[in-house]
Amino acid sequence: MGKKFGVSINYVNESKRLGTAGALSLLPKNLTSPFFVINADVLSTVDYDALLEAHFNSKSISTMCVKTYSHEIPFGVIECGSAGEIVDIKEKPSYSYNINAGIYVIDPSAIKFIPVDTFYDMPQMFLDFKKQGNDINSFTIDDYWIDIGKPQDYELAKNSLDIY
Repeated sequence: MGKKFGVSINYVNESKRLGTAGALSLLPKNLTSPFFVINADVLSTVDYDALLEAHFNSKSISTMCVKTYSHEIPFGVIECGSAGEIVDIKEKPSYSYNINAGIYVIDPSAIKFIPVDTFYDMPQMFLDFKKQGNDINSFTIDDYWIDIGKPQDYELAKNSLDIY
């Protein structure tokens, strides 16, 4: 499939669902360079060179791309005390969070920590790495990014990018 784009692609097949990180246990054990893992339902114009450079500079076992996500509550938010008294009112507040963008750089040394033949997701892998004392890193992306896992987001992507 990748020949059309001048890329050599090797596929691994799961005999059962292994999760977003579990399939990494199927990779060859002789990898020598960090590699990208990208969720199949993500479209982004992230600067992969800058991401890889940041990963190398961080000297971490894994790097997760994060994207700022803001959500505005379209109503006044009322904070009440235990007796029902109004303590505070925030008119149409906006909250911002760093979300997992589904784009990662993984060091080949990480593969040995991935459970074999076990369902295992990326967020759990990052938390386990941290518990084991490994350095993990984030890389904030400001580039175009959209998760096309929902039909309405897929349509939005088709209309906003000239890729089809």
